[in-house]
Amino acid sequence: MAVNLINVSGIEGKTGTQLLTTSTAVISGLGLANTATTTIIKLHTLLATNIDGTNDVDVSVKLTAWNSGSAGGTLKGWLAYTITVPADSTLVLVSRDSAIYIPHDTKVEAAASAASDCQLTYSYDEIT
Repeated sequence: MAVNLINVSGIEGKTGTQLLTTSTAVISGLGLANTATTTIIKLHTLLATNIDGTNDVDVSVKLTAWNSGSAGGTLKGWLAYTITVPADSTLVLVSRDSAIYIPHDTKVEAAASAASDCQLTYSYDEIT
């Protein structure tokens, strides 16, 4: 069911962080499990921070179809594909001026080239 952005019943702003591994994982909060929901996510900010003081890290972030909450599912598109984040640096992947809507049947997944070297920080609105 589509969300009517004119007559919303609520908008809740949220922020999250997630440390990436080399295995693709669902980003907590950025995807809903209920295909009948009337909630949509508006992703305002997605930052990739390399917390390794020496080595660069590659990060990939994608949109996939929801399939029981685990990683995997039909690819819908890439937000970042093997983008290099230099050591001790932060890269803006999504900013307020390029915000995206994530429909109820979609989730965001991410992975890095080195475990525990990249942290994602994100802010979003849950719109109902």
